[in-house]
Amino acid sequence: MNGMSGKILRLKRTLKSGKGRMVILPLDHGVTCGPASGLKQMDRAIRLGIRGGADALVLHKGMIPLLEKVNQTLPGVFMHLSASTTLGGQLQRKMLVGTVEEAIQRGADGVSMQVNLGGDFEGEMIRDLGLVGSACARWQMPLLVMAYVQDAHSDSTVPDEALAHGARLAAELGADIIKIPAPARLEALSEITASLAVPVIIAGGGKEEDTRLFLEKLSGTLVHGARGFAIGRNVFQHERPEALLTAITNMVHLGFSAETAWRQFCEMEGNLETFMTARPLKKNLVVAITGASGAPYARTLLQSLPVNEIRVHLVTSSAGRLVYELETGQAIHKELPENAELYSEKDFTAPFASGSFSTMGMVIVPCSMGSLGAIANGISQNLIHRAADVCLKEKRPLVVVPRETPLNTIHLKNMLSLAQGGATILPPMPGFYQLPQTRDDLINFVVARIMDQFGIPHRLLSPWNPDAVRIPGKDT
Repeated sequence: MNGMSGKILRLKRTLKSGKGRMVILPLDHGVTCGPASGLKQMDRAIRLGIRGGADALVLHKGMIPLLEKVNQTLPGVFMHLSASTTLGGQLQRKMLVGTVEEAIQRGADGVSMQVNLGGDFEGEMIRDLGLVGSACARWQMPLLVMAYVQDAHSDSTVPDEALAHGARLAAELGADIIKIPAPARLEALSEITASLAVPVIIAGGGKEEDTRLFLEKLSGTLVHGARGFAIGRNVFQHERPEALLTAITNMVHLGFSAETAWRQFCEMEGNLETFMTARPLKKNLVVAITGASGAPYARTLLQSLPVNEIRVHLVTSSAGRLVYELETGQAIHKELPENAELYSEKDFTAPFASGSFSTMGMVIVPCSMGSLGAIANGISQNLIHRAADVCLKEKRPLVVVPRETPLNTIHLKNMLSLAQGGATILPPMPGFYQLPQTRDDLINFVVARIMDQFGIPHRLLSPWNPDAVRIPGKDT
């Protein structure tokens, strides 16, 4: 046998796109939950997976014979080796109920198993994973590992660092494909996928009621390095499972945006009116914070952007994070709005580093003179510079809020170059005709003008009304 050729051939039958991307439909829930909704007739569930374009199915050993009655071209098949039930008190204790040799005998293309880390039975499952990984290497069988972190002693959200640890463990012990839940921060997903040599796919998670938002969430993970999805109940328990699976498959293999996938879903439902009358998906706005004074402007802007309408892609420099904490008294990652995602200035894999990713534009608030000079001269030393350069070349709004006074000739020349290149220079100079009473009034004035540049509605500043103020010398 030549190296890993057997495993590679089996993976090629599963990853039909040739690009290492995949959509897997897990149908193994019957052991855990019994005859759940959507799985009461397994032959139908299998056929919907095939019609919807799934690249592979996950089945327990007893359901594999159902494939013998299928006339269509079969997808890949992973025989699931892990089991536990909701009937006992050890749901998180996944036990091995099959072997790699048996999977080969039953005609499977690979095996899958689940490990739940962080609980009392972690050691057993790690041992089992090691043994299965060795058997897969011996028999040249692809191994799909579903890596979860289950903290039995806490109800808190699983940290992204723990998810990264679980993915790394799976890779270290022989996984060929790793399935994990989506991290809370998509930047963490970029880091996970970049650190591993095997594809990472995202679990569907708990039941989602809003199909459109579900597609939008999935789209975001693809941008950050996910190679596809393993989605079970969100597909087979959906009112229109085949339409949803087809839309998801086209996102993965044809590059459909969430908006395009949503339209296709509505068309397959025969209900284009739903698509035409639905509100637009969230628009993307890039916000950058550099190491100049002016963090309160950035803070108020982040707090003022409408959560349900705008997704904020926030990138900060290391100096920007320091100054933000100095001037606001709080670390930026601890008060991140729910519609914002935080990126490192070193993360050139961020979606907005490419002009193919659609955004409303970008605002740099505050903007240091070093960053301004780099952007004005076309030098992309970090993600902030690169994102600004993308806005200029794509003719998208770029708003630069420079640091405080004074400014020398070089600073002014760089501002002129940026303005000539299409940027808007918006100095943080508040107007006093509104008769500001507090520090917040001064901050709100500047932030309102920033939001005005992007056409974002706000209530930070009332339109000028001369009748509302007393003007000295004016007749009354």
